[in-house]
Amino acid sequence: MSKSLFYRITQLRSTIGMPPITRKNIKALGLRRRNQTVYQKVSAATAHRLRIVKELVSIDLLEENQVEDAKKLDKPQWAKGFTQVGNSTFALCFLLVGANQIVPCPVDSVHGNESVVDERLKHAQLNKKEKESS
Repeated sequence: MSKSLFYRITQLRSTIGMPPITRKNIKALGLRRRNQTVYQKVSAATAHRLRIVKELVSIDLLEENQVEDAKKLDKPQWAKGFTQVGNSTFALCFLLVGANQIVPCPVDSVHGNESVVDERLKHAQLNKKEKESS
């Protein structure tokens, strides 16, 4: 039984200013933005698409058992909007509503950070008053 092979395709360059055939082939490969990675099974059709867009992408050849490991490495370690501060995964955020209204993020109240929320609300209210007075 032969092992199937996969292409790991990463878009390195933008399609802005490229001919329509190049844009369509990037889209057909499943790529939408720079630095996005997709995995495609090796086939004649995929190879033809890659030949057309070879200047815009990076291509690696992987075996079937390597694909799952590579996909895990491609995922970001933290969810968008969260960063690690010290040794904790404490998250501070504000939900912006309208132009001048700030509402505390529900994540803060779940983790018992009411004092931080109160302090940030006071700071936001002072900034709002300063803007109104000037």
